Amino acid sequence: MNIKIYTSIQADMIGGRVINLLEKLSGRVLIDLVDSVQLFYKLISFKAGIEFKKYLVQCKNFDDYYNLVDSFTYSLYKKSKYLVAIKLYQKKDEIIEFLKIFTKIKPKLILEIGTYDGGTLFFLSKFAHPDATIITIDLPIIRQGAGYSPAKIPFYKAFKSKNQKIHFIRENSHTIAAITKVQKILKRKKIDVLFIDGDHTYKGVKKDYENFSPFVRKGGLIAFHDIVEHPNELKCEVDRFWNEIKENCEYREFISEKGKKWAGIGLIYKNT
Repeated sequence: MNIKIYTSIQADMIGGRVINLLEKLSGRVLIDLVDSVQLFYKLISFKAGIEFKKYLVQCKNFDDYYNLVDSFTYSLYKKSKYLVAIKLYQKKDEIIEFLKIFTKIKPKLILEIGTYDGGTLFFLSKFAHPDATIITIDLPIIRQGAGYSPAKIPFYKAFKSKNQKIHFIRENSHTIAAITKVQKILKRKKIDVLFIDGDHTYKGVKKDYENFSPFVRKGGLIAFHDIVEHPNELKCEVDRFWNEIKENCEYREFISEKGKKWAGIGLIYKNT
C-alpha cells in the first residue's frame, strides 16, 4: 500500500474522520488493508506456534499434553487483545478412553469435522501414526462454537509431528465443495478414523455422517462428540442420531459422569 495512503489514514483517524476516509478509499485499497491485518495476525500465530513447540517437546505423556493445552496462551505484548490459544472441549476421562482405542489402530488417515479452537485436532495428531495425514473441516466464517480465523492456521500447524500432514478445509461440511476437497486429498484412499464434532443439530450430524462415513475403511472408527442428552435450549441433538444408529453397529460409549448434560463420546466400528 502507498505510504501516502497510510499517512492519510493516520491523519483522518486522529481527526475522527474515519467514515469519510473509508468513503474515499477504493475497494482495492480496503482489500489490501484487510490482507495486511490478516498477514500480521498470521505472523503472530506463527510466533505462537514456535513458543508452543518449546513446551511441546517437554511433554512425556497425556497429562503433560493436557496441561499444556489447558494453560497455553500467547500474545505479542501483555495488553494485546489478540490472543492465540488452544482449547479442548472434551472431558478428560472421555478423551483418554477414546484415545486408548484410537492409538491401538495406529491411524494414518484421519478426518475431523469441527476444527474450532484446535483442542481435539491437537490430540488426534499427537496420538496418530507419526506419518499420519489429518484432514480437518470447519466453517469459513466464525460464529459461536464453530469456525476459526485463517490466521490461526500457522499455529495449528505447530501441532503436527515432523512427517505428519494437516490439511485445513474451511468449508461447510454439508456442501459438495467440502466433499470434493476431501476426495482430492484422499486420492481414493480410505480413512481410518472419522471424528464428527460439527453441526450438533439432528439434521446436521446426520448429514456429516452420510457425507463422510463412506470414506471410512471397513473396520475403521467413526466417533461422535456430545452424545449425552443436552438441555433443550442448547439445541444439541447428537444423542438422537446416535441412539438411532448405534444399535446396528458394534459400538462403545465414553461417558464419564452419568446424568451430566454435556459431552460424551460415541464410537462405532464400521462393518461394511
